[in-house]
Amino acid sequence: FCCSTDDVINDIAICDGQTYELEDGSEVSDAGTYTITFTDSNGCETTVITNLTVGTSDDASFNYPNEVVCLTDPEVLPTNVFPTGGIFSVDTGTTEIAVNAVTGELNLTNAVSGAMYTIFYTVDNADCEAQASQTITIDEADDPGFDFAEQACIDGENPLPLFVNTPGGTFQANGGLSIDPQTGEIDLSTAVEGNSYTITYSTLGLCSAALSIAITIGNEGVVEVNYAEEIICPGDADLFVESVSEPGGIFSIDNGAQINPVSGQVNINSVVPGSSYIITYTTIGDCAGSGTDEFMMVFTPQLFLDVPEQVCSGEEVTIGLNTLGNFLNAEYLWDFGEAEILAGSGQGPYTVIWPETGNYTVSLNVVGTPCEAEPVQQDVLVNDLEVFLSENMEILSGETIQLLSAVSSDNVSYQWEPSNGLSCNDCPDPFASPITDTNYTLTVTENGTSCQRSAELMVTVEYIAPYVPNVFTPDNDGLNDQFYPLGLESVQDFNFQIYNRWGELVYRAENAGERWEGNFRGQECNSGVFAWVLEYTFPDGLSEIQKGNVTLLR
Repeated sequence: FCCSTDDVINDIAICDGQTYELEDGSEVSDAGTYTITFTDSNGCETTVITNLTVGTSDDASFNYPNEVVCLTDPEVLPTNVFPTGGIFSVDTGTTEIAVNAVTGELNLTNAVSGAMYTIFYTVDNADCEAQASQTITIDEADDPGFDFAEQACIDGENPLPLFVNTPGGTFQANGGLSIDPQTGEIDLSTAVEGNSYTITYSTLGLCSAALSIAITIGNEGVVEVNYAEEIICPGDADLFVESVSEPGGIFSIDNGAQINPVSGQVNINSVVPGSSYIITYTTIGDCAGSGTDEFMMVFTPQLFLDVPEQVCSGEEVTIGLNTLGNFLNAEYLWDFGEAEILAGSGQGPYTVIWPETGNYTVSLNVVGTPCEAEPVQQDVLVNDLEVFLSENMEILSGETIQLLSAVSSDNVSYQWEPSNGLSCNDCPDPFASPITDTNYTLTVTENGTSCQRSAELMVTVEYIAPYVPNVFTPDNDGLNDQFYPLGLESVQDFNFQIYNRWGELVYRAENAGERWEGNFRGQECNSGVFAWVLEYTFPDGLSEIQKGNVTLLR
């Protein structure tokens, strides 16, 4: 049996820091030649010669500025990359995050907050690879949310934030407004009424963020509300608000009308013509205030002519107008046909005359009213009426005379004035018994019209003085037994006195029905002559006195 004597030669290269395991199981890391001899069962020897070469490589290094990377960071790049020219990569199987192989810039679009990712940097140098790695954690940006009321009242308490989502940050304000950086309390003594300021809050964490809001410094009670219409008419559309100085307030209305409290729309069907309404707008918040606007619903104007249906030609006629509704600043357009206008302007009344008989139309149109009025018209019939009376007359006191009239129309009514001494005052030809001079006026009215005519008649009364007899015989024979003045019908007042021959007053009478029967103090007077005195006044006021004697015979 012959053994082979060939040696096995291995040329091995490793990188600095690595080890190589020889055939006998030992590990070496230094460069050199290593010889290992084996003897098999046949007694044959085998020699393995290993030529180990140790190559050198540069250390790879890099780092991201923060081990915690924020999702909102705009650009995440590594720094201190050594040596250049290597390749960046991320954990095998990772899809949420991507890395630029050349620049190392991280793409966080799909990154998951709270996840950890390992980034590698690998450099090849003469078959000796160098690699560095860094583990980063993804975190969300801080929530800088906070808020104040939109408006702060200049005379109110210093406002504080309504809420802060991420406490521990700092507050800042512009425009000279002072704010506590920790609590956010605003010092209103440094504010200017009417100005708006910007408040900024910044968080202080690794993923810090900032938010700015505006706040206005107002004053309580300064609120304006405006509606487009001040005057509305029945049938108009609902009323809408035109502007408010501060939105978000509440609307209300008086007098039982209905209004939408949010939009300010007024329900026109709840508004009553002829009434005024006040709309109140109240803002909400620290500087709550209120303002008002007013409107009125007027009646739809209605016109009612006051015109007689029939009048007399040449008669002065008054034409009036009755209205319902608002006629402020209205223009009145009258048309009286062929009538002559004697007086009147604008709304009237007017005094007119139609000189000729016929049918005429009075019309009126009113323009310039808040609500349009319907024109009106009325027909007028102009008639003619004539009245004739007899001539002036004279009568004796106590006489009766008939007053005669003639009228051009049969359908008329009569009215005599004065009615004293007349047999009737509503007949055409009354009998008159005046006691004084009387001027009678007859007014004739055509039935169904206002056409009237008048005429006058004077009746002069001649008075007859009373007559006193000069003898009487009170012997109870039924003839001439009483003594009294005759013709007293013409007098208004009288006083009749009788005296005896000694001057004693034996009888006195003041009433026309009184009679002297020749007695004095309950005794019959003897035959003789007695004196009398009669004082009287006529109805026209003229007074007279009569004196005489009367003989009493028994």
